[in-house]
Amino acid sequence: MRLHALAALALLGCGGPGTLQDDSGEEQPCTDPVLCACPYSDDPVADSDGDGVNDDCDLCPGEDDAVDGDGDGVPDACEDCAGADSDRDGVCDWQDNCFRFANPDQVDSDGDGLGDACDPDAGFCRAPAALTSSGNLDLGQVTAMVPVCADQVAYLDWANNRVVWRDVAAGVDLGEFTAGDRLAGLVVDPLHGRLFAWSTLEDLVYRYDLATAQVTTASTGGSVVDMAWAGDGRLVFLTDDTGVAPALGILDGEAMTVDTLAIDVPNGAVEQLAYDPRRGQVLLNMRGPVIQRWGLNLDGAAATLLEENPAMPMLSVESMALSPDQRWLAVVGADDGELGYHPTNLQNSRTSWSFSGSPVVLGFSPDGGRLAALGYGGAVHVLGVDGDEVFSGSASREDCFSSGERLGWSPDGQALFTLVRCSTEQVSRISWHVLP
Repeated sequence: MRLHALAALALLGCGGPGTLQDDSGEEQPCTDPVLCACPYSDDPVADSDGDGVNDDCDLCPGEDDAVDGDGDGVPDACEDCAGADSDRDGVCDWQDNCFRFANPDQVDSDGDGLGDACDPDAGFCRAPAALTSSGNLDLGQVTAMVPVCADQVAYLDWANNRVVWRDVAAGVDLGEFTAGDRLAGLVVDPLHGRLFAWSTLEDLVYRYDLATAQVTTASTGGSVVDMAWAGDGRLVFLTDDTGVAPALGILDGEAMTVDTLAIDVPNGAVEQLAYDPRRGQVLLNMRGPVIQRWGLNLDGAAATLLEENPAMPMLSVESMALSPDQRWLAVVGADDGELGYHPTNLQNSRTSWSFSGSPVVLGFSPDGGRLAALGYGGAVHVLGVDGDEVFSGSASREDCFSSGERLGWSPDGQALFTLVRCSTEQVSRISWHVLP
């Protein structure tokens, strides 16, 4: 059995000299993470990455030791690729700063952890102007909002069936288009400069090209519940219609073609979707305290249920957020509980956070180092992943009770955008908070 050098080093922390006695009483190297249960550890229950293997004998800290495709006892993430080199550039996915785009040179001009080949800052939003001050934009009924560049935002004008792209620093609209009735959601592809919007009454998704103002549509085959950018020009979405099996969909954002895969979940059960491109998996927030994890092959168009947690320690899951580095899945419950999970282990939380203001929406900063929460009354709080508060403020309107609806970070991580809405007065406010 081949033993990776990193694994050998990890085993030395397994208590004693990192060995176990065989039936004859002779010392043998401890290579099985189950047998090597760290009996000599000062803290035998410490498992910081949540993979079920104690820290003192974790073969691959920060990753899931159970994922061992070739069965050699060395986790895939800590050996030579194990077949995981999606873009075939010679750099393993777990090390690749741009794992869906071939970039063997790994050039990262701005040092943000994303290679230039797939960095949104090197794409449409090249050299954006950073916001220097906070502000508000009061509007009618807005149903969704996403930051585009550091000083720009796009939003859905529900009453007029419009998608509007605005430079908030200059106070001018940069573009708009009219879409179908009941616009419900909006996603941005910052790499290629595209907005995608969908309606709850139409089986259509609209693509708006920011550079050319061209609008293109594609049929989704069902009513879209939620959609997420896959990081490479494609998008993953979920459809759900009464009497029809819910389906995961893959939208090619360039060709505007769609593949759908029926999945075995009840109608009306899914509220939110997150996509983990590094592991090729979809996380579904179900009604009630349930989250499912599905493996999704974007190229082979296949979906497999990997895991379900039907007993999360909260009354219901209000919102979830996956960190951009795919190391954290944050979950907020109706009983004000905020828990952090590893995206490959939904059974045991790794940490918890404590927000005030009854948070209902969560969102990680682009570097994954901060977690923001927007509350029912418009309270805004930002914590470091260590739990220390780094910012607090308010996004509420003074003329009505504001309900937190959406939040998103500017691509440079310097500003937090929020959307609150007053349903009785049918008015909204988009705010941008420049963080210290």
